Amino acid sequence: MDGAETKQALLAVAAAVVAAEPDLTDADRAIGDGDHGIGMKRGFLAVRERLQAAEPTTPAAALKDCGTAILMKTGGAAGAVFGTFFRAGAEALGAADSLDGAGLRRFLEAGQAAVEKRGGAAEGDKTMLDALAE
Repeated sequence: MDGAETKQALLAVAAAVVAAEPDLTDADRAIGDGDHGIGMKRGFLAVRERLQAAEPTTPAAALKDCGTAILMKTGGAAGAVFGTFFRAGAEALGAADSLDGAGLRRFLEAGQAAVEKRGGAAEGDKTMLDALAE
């Protein structure tokens, strides 16, 4: 997947997250303050806006744009966690022209390590890191 294809994939992810806002909000209401869906929608609308204005030449550029938009607009812990994940994962890809299976693995591992470092959580702590470790 090149930079343009990565952009298109991230735009599809953004659309899915925006559409899932009611479900994310309802799930958060059951265990928290009910703002997770609203924050994620705001962040991924920013992802869509940023990516539509960009022509990333590498997968890392598209993923970094995604992480930056999330970090700047999502708010709360989710903004820090998801923004950190995407930006650190993008950095691990370097200037590679395409994203293949090995690159995806580097992206996921680097993103997971950065989130662990930032939040102090680890696999087994019943956080999103458990899903990443699977």
